[in-house]
Amino acid sequence: MNISHYIQELLFTKQKVVLPYIGSFEMVSKPAHIDGATGTITPPSKTIKFSHNEGTDYSTLVNHVAKRNGISPAKAHKQICIFAEELNNRMHNGEEAEIEGVGILRIIGSGTVIFLPFSSYSNLGESFGLPTISIAKKGKIEQV
Repeated sequence: MNISHYIQELLFTKQKVVLPYIGSFEMVSKPAHIDGATGTITPPSKTIKFSHNEGTDYSTLVNHVAKRNGISPAKAHKQICIFAEELNNRMHNGEEAEIEGVGILRIIGSGTVIFLPFSSYSNLGESFGLPTISIAKKGKIEQV
């Protein structure tokens, strides 16, 4: 069962999902940004914020997995916990733990868990499909 897929779905529909024994993932908006130093304008986008071991209400994920697979919440909970345990085992073995389509979890230093999202979600409606643009010296705008 691909739990990563359900995490992606919930991030886009509910904006937040809690994975037991790992933490919470939340879709957050980033406003448009003008960088005077580089001469670029970046459109609004979204990215995923991670909080390690934050959140204990993972019923949204359990119920979503159960409904999508036609299984009991207890069975869905068991599958989710197996997935979370696999991620934790990889991290504690010094490996990166990938949540497909979402990002990578890794333990650094004295046990701090960090999350590296795969990309910003700039292709969402609020960016209107706009690319990052470069402001030319004479007021021309060029696509980057």
